[in-house]
Amino acid sequence: MHKKHVALFSACLLVASLAFAQAPETNFPVRVAVRLAEEKGVFYGEEALSVTLHLSNATKQTIEAVLVTEIATDAGATVTVLKGPVSLPEGGSLNQTVSHKVTAPGIYRVTAHLEREGKQSPPTSFNLGYEPEKIVSPPSSKPDFKAFWDNSLAELAKVEPRYSLVLVTNLCTAAVDLYEVRMRSFGDVLVGGHYAVPKKPGKYPVVVRFLGYGSGPSIPDRAADGCIHYVASTRGQGVTKPGNVYGDWMAYRLDSRDDYYFRGAYLDTVRAIDFVCSRPEADPSRIAVEGGSQGGTLSYVCAALDRRVALCVPTIPGFCDIPNFIAMTPWPGSVYRNYLATNDKGVTRDGMYAMLTYYDVKNFAPWITCPVFMGVGLQDPICPTRTNFAPYNLLKGEKRFIIYPETGHGVRGGDFYPKAYVWLRDKFGIK
Repeated sequence: MHKKHVALFSACLLVASLAFAQAPETNFPVRVAVRLAEEKGVFYGEEALSVTLHLSNATKQTIEAVLVTEIATDAGATVTVLKGPVSLPEGGSLNQTVSHKVTAPGIYRVTAHLEREGKQSPPTSFNLGYEPEKIVSPPSSKPDFKAFWDNSLAELAKVEPRYSLVLVTNLCTAAVDLYEVRMRSFGDVLVGGHYAVPKKPGKYPVVVRFLGYGSGPSIPDRAADGCIHYVASTRGQGVTKPGNVYGDWMAYRLDSRDDYYFRGAYLDTVRAIDFVCSRPEADPSRIAVEGGSQGGTLSYVCAALDRRVALCVPTIPGFCDIPNFIAMTPWPGSVYRNYLATNDKGVTRDGMYAMLTYYDVKNFAPWITCPVFMGVGLQDPICPTRTNFAPYNLLKGEKRFIIYPETGHGVRGGDFYPKAYVWLRDKFGIK
């Protein structure tokens, strides 16, 4: 991946979106905001990590202070602490560029504050990246990982899907029909979704979208774009959320590899592909999967479990490099930490982590053969950037990514989806 694939944004936008500092203390009159030097947040080769801190003084006097900048790994290990005097003119501002050369690929946390007369300003923190495509997170799969999922797929195949479609007339357009769909999946559990198909007869490529964690029903795009769109719900979420029996899905049966929620949820993605392949208007050679957060997880896993998937477009995927996914996040890591602290089944940290290797997205990555186009938010506190690259860096086939320096848990502030759909249409030969 060349650095040209890193998204660039204007400095003024980054000032607005990366000004993470809280309101200053009553007696501290200076604010710290952020500009990413050269309008980027990811660095390569001989480049040093670099950031421009924007210091502003709202008082009518010159302020003398010390700027303190700590650079640490995203796991919290300090790399360096830089200190330097600054003089801010009355009612004015100052741009102070801070840089430091690192050698280890990774995501780095930069925290800056000002010190004056024994007091300090609230800190402002943000992430920078260095050669994220070289971050190493080896697979952690157990020897029977493949056998487990082969057996699971065989069990799914025994379940008669019993597809049903109901036309939702008030949501149809002049060019597109919209159906509510139900079917049976692994364990004979009810799943479904919404299916938008062009009215004009023909064979169409299919875009299957998987939902984010805990989502309710979502209606697919009904633009006349030459594609079928299916928004697939996994068990207890989406269209079946009103009947959710799992509670907090991530914590459901963490004591059991065979009964953990995501065993069924991952297999529900394959059943979604079964459904679209059963439709006479769908072109089974042109099926793409997409989704963000949990939807990114499910996109990766579906592409691994089902070779009928021709393109994979995950964004900010979760459940990748699960030990770090848990350790580095207030939430969803708290779900797992709370379970360990309160469960009455004798589940230990090591035992839980061993079980979760069967669900870690990075362990599925070597099975993916289709092209992948991933979107990443560099400031993501929920699915940390480091973990996004755990499966990506293990992919063996065609792949590309865009990383958005100013974005947290999402990519909608950028141009990812327009670019992804141009890529998809080109791959599928859609005029």
